Amino acid sequence: NFGYPGGLGPKGFVAYMRGMGQRITLREAERLRAVWLDADPSNRLWLARATRMARVGEPIGALGSGRGRASWGYTVHANTPFQALGADIAKAAGEVISRECLLRVGPLAGCRVAIFAHDEYVLSCPRDSATDAAARVRAIMVEAGRRYLTHVPLDTDPCSALRWSKSAESVRDAEGRLVPWGD
Repeated sequence: NFGYPGGLGPKGFVAYMRGMGQRITLREAERLRAVWLDADPSNRLWLARATRMARVGEPIGALGSGRGRASWGYTVHANTPFQALGADIAKAAGEVISRECLLRVGPLAGCRVAIFAHDEYVLSCPRDSATDAAARVRAIMVEAGRRYLTHVPLDTDPCSALRWSKSAESVRDAEGRLVPWGD
């Protein structure tokens, strides 16, 4: 999804897919890149802009916040506008989540941030407050996103689990309360 827009080349795409347990040939990766480039004329413009900015050492700014980064090369220029946007949103949400956990405010009282992994917060909290805590974290994350993405519909689907897993899914009982995934 973000590989080619972020400057990933076909060889890197093959390696990435291998790391995801998928086999893809270099020829297929090149074909997929060509399909992506042809899907929208702005794709070629995006990469040309990143190439030009990296060549002259121009700093790059994040979408939304305008937070700047020094010139570090082609992939930094290709990635920064959208990856930095995601980071800015996640940091804004994390500030509120952490504050409410530490100050023991509302549904996050008794919870603590255990893990932040790229774009998700994992909280440790009492089992009986998981549904309310998850709803509060969802609301905080959506609100943080709306500060930067004013015209994009935003949502997230929280879940409860006894252990962290990228495969965890939201499971609810008949009353709509979260039930720990994998329980």
